[in-house]
This record gives sequence, C-alpha cells and structure tokens, in this order.
Amino acid sequence: MRTWDNYKHRFFPLVLKKALQIGKKINKNGIDDLNFNSSKIIGNLIKVLLSFDPCCQTNSQNMLKLAGFNLTREISQVPGGGLGVFLSAGKAERGSLVALYPGTVYYPTDPIFFQSINNQFMFRCSDGVHIDGKDRGLSKSIFKSCVNRDRFGHHLIADTSWLTPSLVSPLNIGQYVNNRSSGRPANVAYHEMTIAADFPIHLRKYIPNISYRTAFLDEAGNFPPLKIVGLVATRLIQEGDELYSTYISVVDES
Repeated sequence: MRTWDNYKHRFFPLVLKKALQIGKKINKNGIDDLNFNSSKIIGNLIKVLLSFDPCCQTNSQNMLKLAGFNLTREISQVPGGGLGVFLSAGKAERGSLVALYPGTVYYPTDPIFFQSINNQFMFRCSDGVHIDGKDRGLSKSIFKSCVNRDRFGHHLIADTSWLTPSLVSPLNIGQYVNNRSSGRPANVAYHEMTIAADFPIHLRKYIPNISYRTAFLDEAGNFPPLKIVGLVATRLIQEGDELYSTYISVVDES
C-alpha cells in the first residue's frame, strides 16, 4: 500500500485528473509566473560542470562556490517518505536550477512495461517522454548498458555515478525529491529542457541521462539532442531546507 501511495503521484491518469481539478490554482505556488529560460539554465549548468573533476573530491566545494549551494540525501521529514533531498549548505535563489532528474530517457514508442513495474521513479514528461530514475535492478542495468553502448572513444556520454552512493555530480539526485504535503509547500518545479547537439561532449559525462535509443552522430560529429528534466527553485531555499516538488507542476521548455 505504501508503494502505491508513493507511485500514484506519478501515475499519469491520476496526475492529469488532479491537474484539471487544480487548474489555475497553480499560480498560488509561484510556479506559473516564473520565467524559466532553458538557455540561461543550461548555460549556468555548463559553468558549474566545467568546474567538476571526474574524481569528484572537490565537486561539492566547486558547486557551492559557483551555484551557491550544496545538496545531500537524508531521511525525509515527510513521514514514511524514505530518503529526501536537502540543501546542506548555502542557498538557492528563486529560478535557479537545483537538481537534475536522472535516468534512461524513453520516447513514446519505446518499450517501458517491464521497467515500470513497481517503479515509483518512472517520471512522465508533458509530451509522453518517460525518464526512469530508479537506481536499482533492471533500470540500473539498462542505463549502464546504454552508456556503454554509446561510449564515444574515451568519452563517457552520461554519468553513471548516480547509480552509486558516491556522486560525481551533486546535482544528480532529483529523483529523491519528495512531493509536497500539508505544511510542506513545494519549493521546486520540474522543468523540461533539451541538451542540444552542440552541448560540449566532454561535459556529457556529468549529465545523468541517456536515451534508450542508440545515439547516432550527425554530420558534424555531434550526438542528437536529449530531453532532460531539471528541478528549479520556485522561491528562496535556505540551508537545511528539504526540497519539495509537486508532481503536477511540469513546466514546458521555453
């Protein structure tokens, strides 16, 4: 029963029904009136990723310096919520990217039946794309297999450390952000973006997503664009705050 209580927030028919019921009330959460500029968000993301090292020993410090905050996984303040994501240092300003939702990206015609069984981390985007953020079992095996399949010379084109306790990028824990509840209002919203074909290939190793489909290079030697989902602050988030999302607030790319 607890598994269903968690999963139902991502079960699309229920999500759609709830969204229709709430309608324009979403404005009260400060989500609809935010100007989420994907180009600006990805530009800032690149600046942070450029400071990262694959050995990850100083990445948290670098992120605190450039982004102004750090993240950690701890037991959630939501009763029965399992792990949650907290701001462990600094502060996140309204409109800033605070986390990425990791996982294999499935487009509408890709098979997801077996991966979705008992999987509360299967996230559905507004266009029918799914991102499987589960870091165990079949989901984990598929992600690692896709990364090895699309490896480009000595370049890894996705981060696999999010499947382990030792993260290379502190941003790649968005799947553990819990849903808002009574007395715990949402402070982040999901924002759909696209990693363009000209995204620096040497930074792909810090992006926690890969397409289920084989990635064929274009004539310029670039990988195809990739759908990703970020979590963006809808208000100021302070050190010690837990991140809370609302599973109906998926903001389209702008």
